[in-house]
Amino acid sequence: MNGSMRTYQALLFGKDRRLMQSIPGMLVRAGFEVDVIASRALPIWPSKSVRLHYVPAASALLPAVLAAIQKPYDLVIPADDPTIGLIVGAAIPDVLKLKLLPVCGVEHFSHLYSKIGLAQALHAHRITSPAYRVAHHPDDLPDCGRALGYPLLLKVDASGAGEGVYECRTEDELKQLGATSISFPVLVQEKIEGELLDLSGFYQAGQLVHCGYATIEATVSGPFGPSSMRRYRQLSEVPAVVFDELQAIGHALGLNGFANLACLLSQRDGKRYYFEADTRPTVWCDYTKYVGNNLALAIRNYFQSGTTLRHPVPRNADYPATMHMVYPNRMPVHELLLNRHQSWKWFRKEGLGFMATKFGLKLFAVARTSLRR
Repeated sequence: MNGSMRTYQALLFGKDRRLMQSIPGMLVRAGFEVDVIASRALPIWPSKSVRLHYVPAASALLPAVLAAIQKPYDLVIPADDPTIGLIVGAAIPDVLKLKLLPVCGVEHFSHLYSKIGLAQALHAHRITSPAYRVAHHPDDLPDCGRALGYPLLLKVDASGAGEGVYECRTEDELKQLGATSISFPVLVQEKIEGELLDLSGFYQAGQLVHCGYATIEATVSGPFGPSSMRRYRQLSEVPAVVFDELQAIGHALGLNGFANLACLLSQRDGKRYYFEADTRPTVWCDYTKYVGNNLALAIRNYFQSGTTLRHPVPRNADYPATMHMVYPNRMPVHELLLNRHQSWKWFRKEGLGFMATKFGLKLFAVARTSLRR
């Protein structure tokens, strides 16, 4: 790394277009040229700095990526959980996996796309996180419930977007769930009551380069689903202990890229209990710029001069201390119709015009169907 104005090279690949769409533009602002390999068409335009490559099917994604990494990249980004799971399970040498996965060493593979592996890694490194048990068979579930108490959460090991997470309030509910077609082993976890926080960030070599601080105000598809509304806070307002915790997590998990970090601020003892650390971007990762916490600038400063994130962070007087934000593509149709929470503003701010057009066409079709009745 040096202070020159060289252009850096990034490779972004995956299957989830929503998680991928904002990343190339952000990386270009950070001083990168970006190769994108995707199994689905993306709503972004190719340019001198963004080169799009599409594969005919998801099965062709990994071979295309393995061919691409013959070229040296400064940053390699798998965009979604299933793609990370694909790499972890692939019959390729660990040295190739390490080139593609956002961790510092093979010893950190165990927590990738695995809720059980993550819980074990957090506890092994004394990161404050919910108590847990692993059930390898439905017959193990009652003992897990008695050890943890109720209510508790049962989580399928490899899942995302809130799928495969179930709350059980009694032993009977836990047994009934075990009798369904869920795959074992499963994670059985203490339920922490408290405020849900997102502290997602970007790491390099285990060091914290950037993070956000957001309170989750609404979710879709139930309480464990992805968020649709958040309130972000400037990092100048965040206690020093949070930075210490995030740095400890980066070291414990060997993080070397994006990290979707979530915790619960406990009503019981005021501690933050970390339970999620998916190693990929989120649809929200570039939103922090609206409170003066620019991800692109943080990444550029790291690659140019090795700058990492440390407390205290100066207050940025050009931006509000806190801001309510929405991800419009996850908003209910009736709230979009009424422009609640200024939803349409966020279509424009985040360059989601194609989504607004898609929504408008859908709304027109619904209205036309209603008139025919």
